[in-house]
Amino acid sequence: MSWARSKDFTSVGKPLDDYADKLYLSFQIGYVKPSPEIFEQMINDSGLNPAESVFVDDGASNIAIGQKLGFKTFQPVNGEDWRKKLDKLLKE
Repeated sequence: MSWARSKDFTSVGKPLDDYADKLYLSFQIGYVKPSPEIFEQMINDSGLNPAESVFVDDGASNIAIGQKLGFKTFQPVNGEDWRKKLDKLLKE
C-alpha cells in the first residue's frame, strides 16, 4: 500500500489518493474482504448508493459479496488493461 500511496504509483507522479475522495483500507477499518462489515462501514460512512457504484476486485469471493450488497462489479484479469471495459461499465 505504501507504493500505491506514493508518487511512484503512476507515470505522472500521482498516488492512488489523488484518484479517490477517501480510501477504505482494511488494516485501518479492522475488517477484511469478503466480510460484509467492511462494505457496510464504507456505505454508512460515505452515504454512497451501491447501485450507483462500481466495485472492482480480482477476487471472486469479494466480487460475490459486492454483488450481494447491490454494487455493480467488475473482476479484471490480473495484468489486463481494463480501462476500456471500465469506461463501458461506467456509462451503463
